[in-house]
Amino acid sequence: MTILSNDGTSEFVTSFINEVEMAKAAQFSRKDSIVKSFCVAGLISIIAGVAGLLTMGIVGCSMAAGWGLLGAIVASVVVAVGLCCLSVAVCLLVKKSNLWSKEHQLWMEMKSKFQSLLAEATTAAKALQEEVNNISIGWKNDTEIYKEDVSGYENVLEEQSLQLTQMRDQCGALQKENSSLRKKVFLHDMKALRESVKAGKQRLGIKKGRRASIS
Repeated sequence: MTILSNDGTSEFVTSFINEVEMAKAAQFSRKDSIVKSFCVAGLISIIAGVAGLLTMGIVGCSMAAGWGLLGAIVASVVVAVGLCCLSVAVCLLVKKSNLWSKEHQLWMEMKSKFQSLLAEATTAAKALQEEVNNISIGWKNDTEIYKEDVSGYENVLEEQSLQLTQMRDQCGALQKENSSLRKKVFLHDMKALRESVKAGKQRLGIKKGRRASIS
């Protein structure tokens, strides 16, 4: 008799932990894509700005002073935007690193506690399983004893039934014998009565004969 599958529980817990870790990995992968986007944008902006400044420096002599200044400002702004993007990317990386460290620490603590609880639950389940097995064995033994008792009772009832059958047969034989004896006694009494009546008649006949001879 099994009340809890330890293997099934372990597989369920392992699957749950893997799903949580995959969800966290997906969350940080989205943050990685944002950081990469800022890095790419910053690098492109810096490269474009520097290229613009170099271009302005090379051809600045042939351009009007106003257009050269405007181009330099635009290139500087592009470089500044690129630096800002890189700064944001660095900040996100630092924040991500700190957040990842904290969440990883919390997750490891939770995972350790969860595994500890799982170990306790598994131990309790095994103890409960052993207790159930012991109870099952006890029930089996009690059932065997009960079967033996029932078998003994059946044997006793069978013996009593045989004894009752024998007693009934004996009673029937005794009744027949009693009837036969009564019949014999009745016939004997009737015979004796007839003989007595016959003897009485004979005595009466003798007395009558004597009286007749006297008269």
